[in-house]
Amino acid sequence: MPPKKVEEAFYPPENLRRAEKELPDFFQIHQRMMAMETPDLAFQWLEYKKEHPNGYQLSQF
Repeated sequence: MPPKKVEEAFYPPENLRRAEKELPDFFQIHQRMMAMETPDLAFQWLEYKKEHPNGYQLSQF
């Protein structure tokens, strides 16, 4: 493999791991959780994932 290809494999020209994802609407999430009898962030994340399938995962949410 030529040295240039090896370098591109280790150091791609653009950061492929860092994709721009739309942030959740934290105010709306807070309002929904305050309205719930037993607030559960996991249910809020499920709603977020329906609207943003490529959005943040539960551990990042």
